[in-house]
Amino acid sequence: DDMARQASSFTIHPGRPEPKPVRARSPLVDAGRRLGRSRLPLGALLALGLGGLMLLAVGSVLALSLGGASRNTSALLRDKTDLILSSIEQRFRQHLDPVAAQAAYLRGLMERGVVDPRDPDALGAALRASLAATPQVAGIGFIDENLRVVRVERGDDAIHREDWSGRPELLAMVREFRDGARSGWGEPVWSQAFEQTIMPFGLPV
Repeated sequence: DDMARQASSFTIHPGRPEPKPVRARSPLVDAGRRLGRSRLPLGALLALGLGGLMLLAVGSVLALSLGGASRNTSALLRDKTDLILSSIEQRFRQHLDPVAAQAAYLRGLMERGVVDPRDPDALGAALRASLAATPQVAGIGFIDENLRVVRVERGDDAIHREDWSGRPELLAMVREFRDGARSGWGEPVWSQAFEQTIMPFGLPV
């Protein structure tokens, strides 16, 4: 019985070939076959190659041009800034240097005895005459060790003689000038008399 059941389980089909085993194909092989079937013509490849080279050349030239232009622009801006700063500095010097030269000239007159600082009239006349050469100067004054002041102002023909001994801050300033601790230009300050900001300049005599 067992042999009969085993024999009945096999069915023989005469003339039909036996099935061959199916081999799995690699994805790389399929991709290569697809590329082979979709191969571009030679003209298209040459066009793409020449176009790529052209884009590379044009891009390189544009990059170099842009870099050179930016460097030139930066250099021009630096030169323009330096020129503006130099012009501003020159104008300041043209405005302030004559004041320093005038003060040094008046000190020389006093030290040589041409102008006597103990004579208020002669001193006031010399101070007033010096205003003509420097229109940027609003006023000139001389302060002695006792804080007696002789001063003149632009637009005022009078020679002012004043006693500032009640101002201890001026006494400290005079001592600084006398000891050489202070000389030349001071910091900008607001002047109530002139109603504007002034830059004081002082020299010891």
